[in-house]
Amino acid sequence: MTSSSSNSWPSRRAILLLGRGRDMLADIRSSDASIRDVAREAGMSHFHFIRRFEAVFGETPHQFRIREKLMEAQRLLAHGRTVTEACLDVGFVSVGSFSTLFKRNLGVTPSVYQRQLRRPFFVPDWAPHPPNCFLWMGGPDAIAIFEKTTRAP
Repeated sequence: MTSSSSNSWPSRRAILLLGRGRDMLADIRSSDASIRDVAREAGMSHFHFIRRFEAVFGETPHQFRIREKLMEAQRLLAHGRTVTEACLDVGFVSVGSFSTLFKRNLGVTPSVYQRQLRRPFFVPDWAPHPPNCFLWMGGPDAIAIFEKTTRAP
């Protein structure tokens, strides 16, 4: 073995262990795993794990876990769960702190986020096309009535 391949092995192994730790942190359903537990599982001290994790992934394990929880909360809100249900499902215990954190990271509160998803799209100067059956039933007069009733004043 060359010296360059032997020098790269510890970093590969460390990245593999950090990746395993990241997978554990990403599983928000098992939020009982503390960062200390994950660090121990990765074979590193708590502080060393945090420093190496941030160096490799660009955020601390805590920031990563919070981001994962907020992404899951977004998915739950998009699927119709209430703010309280989403908050509790992703592991927060306070709806107030969840809403504050959600707004700080995403720019809107969870309820506003959910309302924005439900809002129909508005396309200016758009009018629906009359169904083809109008041509068969009433001809141009039926189409004129349809267009007159669907246009805004």
